Amino acid sequence: MRTMTTRRGLSSVLLGGCLASILADGARAQTPSRAATLYKDPECGCCEGYGAYLGQNGFRVTVVPTNDLAQINQQHGVPAGLEGCHLTVIDPVSRPLAPFAPAEPFDFTAMVPLQLHATLHGHVHERTILDSMKAVLIGGAPVSLALEEQLQRVPAPLYHTYGMTETVSHVALRRLNGPQRSDRFVPFAEVRLGLDARGCLTITSALTRGELLYTNDLVEFHADGSFRWLGRIDNVINSGGVKVHIEQVERAIEAWLMHYQGGGYAERRFFVGPLAHPRLGHAVVAVIEGELDGQEVIEAPAFTMALRTSLQQALTSYEIPRQVYFVPQLCETPTGKIDRGANLQRLTTQHPGLP
Repeated sequence: MRTMTTRRGLSSVLLGGCLASILADGARAQTPSRAATLYKDPECGCCEGYGAYLGQNGFRVTVVPTNDLAQINQQHGVPAGLEGCHLTVIDPVSRPLAPFAPAEPFDFTAMVPLQLHATLHGHVHERTILDSMKAVLIGGAPVSLALEEQLQRVPAPLYHTYGMTETVSHVALRRLNGPQRSDRFVPFAEVRLGLDARGCLTITSALTRGELLYTNDLVEFHADGSFRWLGRIDNVINSGGVKVHIEQVERAIEAWLMHYQGGGYAERRFFVGPLAHPRLGHAVVAVIEGELDGQEVIEAPAFTMALRTSLQQALTSYEIPRQVYFVPQLCETPTGKIDRGANLQRLTTQHPGLP
């Protein structure tokens, strides 16, 4: 049984480590030499052969015999039922399955949504490897509705994780595909959850050393102990005295984009944020990356009207974006996430007269 994860362990994947790009060409990717660490049972002979196989396929392999393989698997977030005689740890890349042969038998891996999206749109052999896995964990960022719909065609069990740096690894899972698909996270048995005075999630578990951990995540609890993630408390816009949760607005826009013009905008990157407003204090606006109908525009009155009309049943008048802007490219943080503040500052600096 073989397990693959990224260097620095599962937590780096779940928290969105910086990703490099690789390209697949044919059944195997012709990539520059990449580092891989192979942790193995000292008594196992097949592991050395597998290390040689990796070396023949573009990896610089460091073999580490260890009697603490169970502990190393745990540190990298490998489920107990999927442990094997060795563990391969590689540096984070956008398409981690590209260098491997189509018949390469991996039982488990962990990816961020960007990696999973790239794998689904990569070479056919990457999809073959993914489909045959027994479990795949996805974390580090929200999973878009467009990606989640694509995942319904993947037979392997896919799980979205909930966790953070302070918990070392994930503390809850939700199924992304198949009959057990759900929008609720289910905590592990030893994890105790609660709400603080702000309505934010609190966590107590062995991973927090029994201490109460306060988060900035707003959640909705259900009677069975599961919870639905609503967004971050620091991602709230005060518009006319009404608190608008950014993630909920983005989710509604995302659902609309999936069907607008036949889904042609479904995978467009965008964000929701606040712009100064003389009456409301702050108005809710949406900023979308790319062109509109093949033209470079900033404001899009007809598009904005269509969006506002369609969202009236899903959102309140304060939550519906008052304006939609298009920009050629969105600013990103060092970890590749959309930088709301930097994008809004650039937008207002370059176009000071925007309403």
